[in-house]
Amino acid sequence: MATLARSARREVKVIAVAASGASILLFGVLLLATAGLPIEVDTDITKAKVRALIISSTLLALSGAADSVSMICRTTMIHVAVPDVMRTRLQELFTVVVGGCLRVGDLDVGAVSDLALLSLVG
Repeated sequence: MATLARSARREVKVIAVAASGASILLFGVLLLATAGLPIEVDTDITKAKVRALIISSTLLALSGAADSVSMICRTTMIHVAVPDVMRTRLQELFTVVVGGCLRVGDLDVGAVSDLALLSLVG
């Protein structure tokens, strides 16, 4: 019985991470597909951009929901598997690693956007 529950938890984690990654991938594909569309006021292209906005918002919401499920699974694993004496230290380490990776990603995206802006401006 315990192995079945463990297997089910593993499947939930894998599905959550895969759903988050797939929705971000589809969001990127959608951005690339709509980036070259001209912006004109009364054409079908405008309707296509509105549809793309709705679809991209839905994909980002799906990614956030799946990431929340994954985060709940990770936090639960820490609380269940780690002894009480070490739990606080491990939780703080986990927070630093997860928070630090997000900031490094922000730095990377900011650097790329600065380079792209400089290449466009001249």
